[in-house]
Amino acid sequence: MSSYDNYPGSPGGLRIGPGTISPVIKYLLIATGLIFVIQKLATFPLELIFGLTPALFFREFPNYIFQPLTYMFLHAGFFHIFFNLFTLWMFGTEIEFRWGSKTFLFYYLLCGLGGAGLSLAINYNMINPIIGASGAIYGILAAYWLMFPDRYLLIFFIFPMKVRRAVPLLAILN
Repeated sequence: MSSYDNYPGSPGGLRIGPGTISPVIKYLLIATGLIFVIQKLATFPLELIFGLTPALFFREFPNYIFQPLTYMFLHAGFFHIFFNLFTLWMFGTEIEFRWGSKTFLFYYLLCGLGGAGLSLAINYNMINPIIGASGAIYGILAAYWLMFPDRYLLIFFIFPMKVRRAVPLLAILN
C-alpha cells in the first residue's frame, strides 16, 4: 500500500503533481486567479489598500485590520502567482485530502496570518505593501516536510531529492 492510497485520483508510482485537485485548493486557485485578474485590470493599485503595509497598519489601526488576510491574495506578477499556486497545488492537495478541507483551510489561513504577523513585527516601519501567499505556502511546505520526509521530489524536474532535503533547499533558494 503506497502513501498515495489515502486520497482519490492517486495512481501511484512516479508522476508529476498530486493528481486530483482537492476542493479547498480548487477554490483558492480560482479566487486568487480572479483577484489577480482584477488587480491587473484595476485603474488604481489595489496593493496600496489590500496589501499589507506595516507602517499604515499601525498608524491607522484598526482601519486596515483586513490587510493581514487580503495581502495573501494579491501577487506582483505572473511568475509570482504561478509559483505560489503551483506549490499550493503540488504540496497542499495531499495534505488537504489527509486532514480534511476545513482543517486544511484553517491551517492555510493561519500560516498566511502568521506570515503577516511576522512581517508586522519585523518590518513595523515599512511603507511599501507586502503581497503574496508566501507565508501560507511556506506553512504548506513545512507540513509536507514533516508528513512525508522520505518522499522523493524532482528538483527543477531533473534532480531527485528527498523532501527532508528539498524543502530546506527551496527555502534557501527563495
